Amino acid sequence: KEQNTGQTNLPKLHSSKTLHPVIIPLVFVGALCIVSCFRKPYSPSSNNDNPTMRWDVAKKASTFDWNFCAETACLKQVSLFMEGLAGFENKASGVELVPRLATHWQFLSPTQIVFKLRRQVLWSDGTTLQSVHFVNAWKRVLQNTRLSPYAEALFAIHGAREFSRGEIPFSKVGIRTPDPWTIFIRLAQPEPGFPAIFAHPVTWPMRHADRHKAAFPVVLGAFLPKNRNPETQTRFLPNPDYYRGRLRLRELTLTEIPDASLRILRFLNGESDQADDLDAAHTQHLRKDARLIARTADRFVALVLNTRGAAFRSLRRRKRFLSAVDVNEMRTLFRWPSQSALFSFPLLLPPEKFNSLTSTATYARTLTLHPGSLALGKEVAENLRMQWEQKLAAHISIDNKGKPDMQLLELQLDPYRIAWTIRSLRQQVSFASGSVIPPFEGDTSVKAAVEWFQNFGRSAQEVVLPLFARTEFAFTGDAFSEIKPVIGGTWDVSALLAP
Repeated sequence: KEQNTGQTNLPKLHSSKTLHPVIIPLVFVGALCIVSCFRKPYSPSSNNDNPTMRWDVAKKASTFDWNFCAETACLKQVSLFMEGLAGFENKASGVELVPRLATHWQFLSPTQIVFKLRRQVLWSDGTTLQSVHFVNAWKRVLQNTRLSPYAEALFAIHGAREFSRGEIPFSKVGIRTPDPWTIFIRLAQPEPGFPAIFAHPVTWPMRHADRHKAAFPVVLGAFLPKNRNPETQTRFLPNPDYYRGRLRLRELTLTEIPDASLRILRFLNGESDQADDLDAAHTQHLRKDARLIARTADRFVALVLNTRGAAFRSLRRRKRFLSAVDVNEMRTLFRWPSQSALFSFPLLLPPEKFNSLTSTATYARTLTLHPGSLALGKEVAENLRMQWEQKLAAHISIDNKGKPDMQLLELQLDPYRIAWTIRSLRQQVSFASGSVIPPFEGDTSVKAAVEWFQNFGRSAQEVVLPLFARTEFAFTGDAFSEIKPVIGGTWDVSALLAP
């Protein structure tokens, strides 16, 4: 089970690993809780070298069409079999944006970026991944923006918004593919955090431009989705052609169990290996169970193991194992969906509030956060308040009278204060992204400041603030990493992977 603690320091605005100016809906998904257990002893002659992993979830994905994936269940589950140009990885220094289907990317100028693709990536039908598969997917999304709340992530591309409205042909959108392994993108405005949107399914490639009738699509990720039988269960098999190497699992079975108590009961009875989407009450129940042992880590509450497993019957072995295993390596080893990322978003105030840019009046706005059933919602809100007051020199108040799973924050901000803070914020963005953001004319112009911020925002109907909050996402394509044993000890990885 993995869950951020209330004491974990959220990233600062100047962190290059968390700057993410576009995908704000991601911050509203709930926190992920995963538990795993070991049961049968390893036998060299058995078929347990590649075990079956049984994963219970609260809800199955309503669609496997990743470009139009919206709900939390879909975001997690499509990541089992697809990925994009970039992805997030948990590293010792924090969450880092890393290449996935791209070998690398480079800003040629503040508004021009080039992506180079991996050449060894194969789709499940044997076709080699090419740049046109990304372009087809993006065109499809822009033609159907009403089907995806995340389509606006692509509006940062020059002409994308106009194409979605039918005002220009797609040939005038700032996307070029000079060869099958290269994608040139021209942005409407400088967006140093732009590559981060390619971690989201809305930007992932599509083998066929129109596959809405297909029950299971052509994919290229770590798993291949197979049949759904019964309706509540989905089987996934390892992708033998996965570009990062075949998984050490024979099969992953995903079962929909809406009742959290039943998911825990199935886990404790050995009917499942992972129990997902557990609230705080059920999590505490597991931590107190005498049959389970837990180790507190810096960034995770605990790693929970089932002591009935043959590999962990000895207390000495359990202690040695827990002292030797790095939590991130365990997650990588078992391909657990990762709880990643804390994102930041620049300030956006709607233009109707600036009809008179010379006005000295302050503007009170209310922003509603949706941490869902997150147990640490109050702590997150308080952390936001402190960060915003420090970064924006603004007064922030927290109202706890709303629903238990919501925090209301009121921001009172003078437009002149935007101009006062923008210079330092621009410098931070330039430093974090490695791309110099040129100063706008005068650098103290309120109008220029507002326009600069709006280039990073979504709709003019809402307020988007520098926001830091947990999000849940399933990236299962991390490179395989073996467990490092303690000095004097030897661990059989195959035995550890046995059910």
